[in-house]
Amino acid sequence: MGMNSEPAERDSSLGASHFTQNDMGCGLGGLTVYRLGMRRQRTFFVYMLMNQKGTLYTGVTNNLEFRLAQHRSGTGNKFTAQYDVHRLVWYDTTTDVNAAITSEKQIKGWLRSKKIALIKENNPNFRDLAQDWGLDQAEEPVGRGSSALRASE
Repeated sequence: MGMNSEPAERDSSLGASHFTQNDMGCGLGGLTVYRLGMRRQRTFFVYMLMNQKGTLYTGVTNNLEFRLAQHRSGTGNKFTAQYDVHRLVWYDTTTDVNAAITSEKQIKGWLRSKKIALIKENNPNFRDLAQDWGLDQAEEPVGRGSSALRASE
């Protein structure tokens, strides 16, 4: 786990754009990494949210902490606000924005049973992964420079 400047390794059993478990859940929160003499490297997240009734939402972002706070405050999008979908049950990371978008689209096209199987691989109890970062269910967006994820590093 952790930041890797190489593109994520692919797991062909789950589709061409799905990333392997080695790159999952690094908790970087879309932070930009700076190194002397190198271009900045961004992290992109594909994520799934779930509500108490089991309704799923799949999205992509470059700042998971901020996007989650938007969903939880009702400003994320109409679907998550209407159905109260804001518990983070799965996410994956990559440094390739096109791979992230492709993965999001692919997952959205899957049957519900396949999405549930993916979640259960790493989160069998469907717990809210954002609680590990100290992000409460009703927390307001705090801006793109928020530190809740950085504090967990």
